[in-house]
Amino acid sequence: MSNIPKNIRVRMWGFACAALLLILISVSWLNAFRAKDAKTNEEIETAEAPVPLKIIETPATEMTSQADASREPSLVELAKRSVRVLIRTSRFENLFHKELLISSDQKWYLEYGEEQEKREWHDAGETIWITEESMFFSRESSCVQIGTAETNGRIILKNVEREQGAPSYRGTLEIRKLSDGMMVINSLGLEEYLHGVVPSEMPASYPREALKAQAICARTYAVSHLLTPGYPDFNAHLDDSTAFQAYGNQPEQENASNSIEETKGMVLLTREGVLADTFYYSTSCGKGTDVSVWDDAGGKMVNPFMEAVDDPDFLLEESREDLEYELPWYRWTYEVQKLDLGAFESRLQALMETDEPFRINILHDLVVTKRAKGGAAKELAIISEEGTYWIRGERRIRELLCDGKTMAKRKDGSESFCSKLLPSAFFLMEIGKKDGKVAGYRLTGGGFGHGVGMSQNGAMKMALQGREAEDI
Repeated sequence: MSNIPKNIRVRMWGFACAALLLILISVSWLNAFRAKDAKTNEEIETAEAPVPLKIIETPATEMTSQADASREPSLVELAKRSVRVLIRTSRFENLFHKELLISSDQKWYLEYGEEQEKREWHDAGETIWITEESMFFSRESSCVQIGTAETNGRIILKNVEREQGAPSYRGTLEIRKLSDGMMVINSLGLEEYLHGVVPSEMPASYPREALKAQAICARTYAVSHLLTPGYPDFNAHLDDSTAFQAYGNQPEQENASNSIEETKGMVLLTREGVLADTFYYSTSCGKGTDVSVWDDAGGKMVNPFMEAVDDPDFLLEESREDLEYELPWYRWTYEVQKLDLGAFESRLQALMETDEPFRINILHDLVVTKRAKGGAAKELAIISEEGTYWIRGERRIRELLCDGKTMAKRKDGSESFCSKLLPSAFFLMEIGKKDGKVAGYRLTGGGFGHGVGMSQNGAMKMALQGREAEDI
């Protein structure tokens, strides 16, 4: 090196340092790319990880009230609480009862008084009639408690109509006299509650794995409402209608009861470890939707399952790959040949939720202006001579377009009467006009129900294919 001129040696050291710096930069870049790839792979693995099931203990003892919670309760604490269910009147029409005919399959009691200090016993089969003017509601007390001598007894509401006839209930009944009438609350354990839900929401003849999936969904839904009650003003978590979960509409069934026992304590969590929103409905059209279809529900609920498209043109075709392809409600049509504008206006008035009267003298058009994922209609514009009105939310749209007279024609050619709602909000609409006015409309649709969450008939088909409840 000493024989090399100094200026050459300086240049050589410069080149060497530059080369070394280039190597260091290359190694840093390579490590950064590897770290990025590792992170990407980790994200992919996390995204593809199954939604976890968690088992929580649900003993029938140590039941506590909602008011006992001074902090966010754990799942185990929630599962120990009684479920409080508002029992609606016949055909689920009202929350308030005017009269009640109460009996039991075994010896039962009725408690009343300022502090429920008075107890009156009745024999099995004996019926008591209670009205708002009953002696049990004194000035000091507006509450009556009813229970049975043994924990396996059933309390019967003989003048309440359900599909099974007069429903019977586990647990206890609380009857409260309010200004609008009597309110009935059934209080019972979480697992006991499910025995009235699962056969009311899914036919007990369905495969066991489908019933188990239904039990897990129903249990998760109930636990979430223990945390966030549906009727906080009445200290009740849910009611017994499909506004929450159908309960007591069908009698308990052995197959359903076994599915509840086999999944005891199992709830569905999101990957973040919180309770998933386990919604379900009857039959899909091959696509699902998300909670944004419920108007203002978007962003408030957790639903990790949805994968759908926005284009509803798929309803014009059928795919043998769809689970419910062979079922009647997979595709349907609904054609109102002659629009009754007066009845349409009345439905619109009710759905607008305003007392301000308005009229539609000329209806120019009906246009679906917004759709949720999967193509479900979630906003409908009613364009009239008097102005444009908007109805938002899939249920309101289904109610407005159902005239209560037209039959829906299903895929197999059979017809079904729609009294209050269209089968679903998955439809394409063709408007028939005369002299520039809407004369009628034809809907080409698919599926039955709101389309959010688990399709129950899809679950049935998956079970028949050999899939287990966890897969469903």
